[in-house]
Amino acid sequence: MELALSGLASGFDWKSVVDQLVDVERAPQRRAQREQLEVSEKNRILGLIKDELGSLQSKSKVLKDSDLYQSRNASVSDTSIGSASVSAGAALGTYNFELFQKATTGIQKGGADAGKSVDTSAALAGNGFGVGITTGTFTINDEVITVEKDDTLTTIFTKVTTADSDLSISYNSSTDKITLSSSSGKTVLLGSSNDSSNFLVASRLNNNGTSSVVSSFKLGGISQASALSDANFNTTLVGSSGSFRVNGETVTWSSSDTVGAILASITQSGGGVVAGYDGVNDRFLLTNNTTGDIGISLEDVQGNFLQAAKLVSEPIKASSNQSASTSVSINNTAGYATGDYRSSGVTVDATGASLSSGDVLYFENGGILTLSANASSGATTLYGTLSGATLTNDETGYKSGTFSISSPTSLSASASTTAKSVQINYSSGYSNGATSLTVDSLGAELSNGDVIRFGNGTLFTLSADAAASATTLTGTLSGGALADDEVGYLVQSITVGSNSENFTTGDRIRFANGGILTLTADPASGATTLTGALSHDLTNGEATVSRSEAFQSGQVFHFANGAKLTLTAAAGASSTSLTGYWDSDVTNTEEGDQGFLSRGNDILYSLNGGDILTSHSNTITEDSSGVSGLSVTGEVTGSGVRVDAIDTSNNVITTRDSHGLATGDIVRLYTPATLMGGVSSKTGYYVRALSGSRISLHTSSTDATAGSNAVDITGAGTGDQYILGAGPPSLSVTVSADTDKVKQAVKDFIGQISKTQSLIGMHTSVTTDSDGKVTAGRLSNDRLVSEIAAELRQKTMGEITGTGSNLDRLSDLGFTGNGYDNQISLTDESTLDTILREKMGDLEKFFATEETQAGVAGATADYQTEEGMAEVMEDYTALLLGDIYGTEGALVDHRDNYTKEIDRIDKNIVELEKRVQYTKEQLTRSFVEMEQAQSKTNQEMQFLMKRFGG
Repeated sequence: MELALSGLASGFDWKSVVDQLVDVERAPQRRAQREQLEVSEKNRILGLIKDELGSLQSKSKVLKDSDLYQSRNASVSDTSIGSASVSAGAALGTYNFELFQKATTGIQKGGADAGKSVDTSAALAGNGFGVGITTGTFTINDEVITVEKDDTLTTIFTKVTTADSDLSISYNSSTDKITLSSSSGKTVLLGSSNDSSNFLVASRLNNNGTSSVVSSFKLGGISQASALSDANFNTTLVGSSGSFRVNGETVTWSSSDTVGAILASITQSGGGVVAGYDGVNDRFLLTNNTTGDIGISLEDVQGNFLQAAKLVSEPIKASSNQSASTSVSINNTAGYATGDYRSSGVTVDATGASLSSGDVLYFENGGILTLSANASSGATTLYGTLSGATLTNDETGYKSGTFSISSPTSLSASASTTAKSVQINYSSGYSNGATSLTVDSLGAELSNGDVIRFGNGTLFTLSADAAASATTLTGTLSGGALADDEVGYLVQSITVGSNSENFTTGDRIRFANGGILTLTADPASGATTLTGALSHDLTNGEATVSRSEAFQSGQVFHFANGAKLTLTAAAGASSTSLTGYWDSDVTNTEEGDQGFLSRGNDILYSLNGGDILTSHSNTITEDSSGVSGLSVTGEVTGSGVRVDAIDTSNNVITTRDSHGLATGDIVRLYTPATLMGGVSSKTGYYVRALSGSRISLHTSSTDATAGSNAVDITGAGTGDQYILGAGPPSLSVTVSADTDKVKQAVKDFIGQISKTQSLIGMHTSVTTDSDGKVTAGRLSNDRLVSEIAAELRQKTMGEITGTGSNLDRLSDLGFTGNGYDNQISLTDESTLDTILREKMGDLEKFFATEETQAGVAGATADYQTEEGMAEVMEDYTALLLGDIYGTEGALVDHRDNYTKEIDRIDKNIVELEKRVQYTKEQLTRSFVEMEQAQSKTNQEMQFLMKRFGG
């Protein structure tokens, strides 16, 4: 209807009249909108007040936290030596730390030569190179040689000599290296920028500016990208799958897994180590994630991955007591270069045993002295030929001899035996004494009385039968705790054929299909019934695993008592007689392993001049130092080094690593066990550096320089022995109260009260301008807001009683109010500083004292009158903002009411608009009807005029 033209028939602009009438009709609506705006603005301001009260509540909580008043600062004398941090309540004082030895990580080093040597007749893909050779081209002396996938090392050698007849190239199987030489003596030049094959890199051949180049280290090794079955292991893998444990964590493997994947699984197992492969030395490494003298526990459970990786290689067992190899020590400050000394001789300290012509002495740095004449005991000159490397003064050499070992265990199962396993399925694990275990479905039934042995040695004895589908075992756990996913195996007896071994509990017998029998009882010598936990099924006639790898020159075996056997000649896998030298006595049946733990170091330090203390970490905490709340991190340490051997006959100490000492340096000694005889841990000694790892001790600098009057070491002591620099880095740490932090918290609290009061005052005050116009703040009539201002004033400027503090008012702290706008200022900062320095306890009581009383049903109620100011303020803000007892808070309720009022007005405005629209519609309809009637009348008049000619 509104489309009708206003006044078209009547000439009257009725639409303007309608608009004016509608506008008059909207007057109540406009009043409602103004009211809504006013309410919304009040609610917005209440929101601002709420935010400020929330900040006040937070600052109140800070002030009532008792840790605040125990805040500490730590300062150090030299940040290049160390740093310190403190927690609340740390003991105040100055602490002097002397840092002797830094904590380092331990590394389990597998035996060298984990991979086979190169097979020169095999195609490249399977020839055993540690780095796989790619096809393409490489360049020698500008001659381009092509490598094809079917090539062998032999065919490549032929291509090289065909391309350049001046070159000779060969492979030495004993060293596992390639030698490339120019017959004419011209410099060999390797590689070009457009080589596409990595042959030279994989062969470890590098330019050296001479006519002859040799591989920088052995070529054969483990291919990490290959499956275990094709990775070139020197020791044959037993079985097609298996598992092993690293620090109690189980890792499973399959022969189709790549070496790299297994290493990643070890690292990610939670065993606390990082697994890697050292291609230079062809050995596997497990490095502890954390520093300190911490062991690494390893165990093959099924199969022999760890053994094949030589991390726990197949041990050898001494067949008799064998005294340490005869040793000699060079006694010539100038040392000796390689050469012929059959006439001039090599000067040594007096020998402790006679030597014969033809005897070979092997020295620490690779020198080899072959004797050309006999030498009686006590001789000081040896005659012969020196090869391999030059000798330095005081370097030790050992006579190579024969070391006897037992034959490998040789047994054969005389009956089939089925292994049964149990795997824990409970995330929290079980403590010793547990009477039931939740496990994965068994798969095979177990009987009352059966015993399950877990990998960590813990036993579970069943007290009830368990079906094959059972997931709960009933019985008793003994010998330790169990973690989730721990695997155990049924203890059972197996029968074998003839047995010449004398086994003991804990011995592990490995069978050809991957099963390992861990003995749980001592069998009689030669017994054919063995009892233990079996990890894999045995078949009738299945034999134990015999050593498959030949012994190689240079291999090192570490024995349980610390002795080290170094082989100087190769031997067959089944040999029981090895040639080499060993640096200390070995007892009968003592076992030696190629894998060994290079122990990490604990940090060694002293506190305030006291005894030596230790910590696994370079961060010294109260657990080690006993200083509550203080942590000190040593960035540098002195020359602490662990002793490897003590020669009481010659008064020589050999350190495990290079000692870094110079003749004349002063050292002190330390041991956590029994100190070597003839010395004191309280005395400083002068060092004579005999070599990089050998020293003697003297009581004067003159004697140390002259090499005379060495301290007589009467015994080797027991346990670890340490040589410590007498002048280690010293770090002074001062722990003081952090009064600035408390002061700032007090100022923040008071400042927030003033800020809140200022906001309230801004919106509740009534002002009169110069013209006499009175303006009231939007919340001037809000009773709750006025009450909040009054309460804040009363609670802050009034007296605080019942706290037990000698401080009663803020004015006692140096704060004053100005008396007219609720603002509080710090007018006497020195008073507050004195309180912070001398009366921290009173300050804490003044702010933080809290009282609660029992309420209904044992609940406690807060909001007591005799509380500290910060506690009172937190309680009050909780009443306004809501608290832990479920109340929403008075201010929150107040804002909710305003919000409801805004919603009510919204609805009212909508209803008013409906009425306006209805009125507009009625007026419009009436005027349209009027127009229509007027139009009809006009038409009739026009008709009459035409008809009658008016």
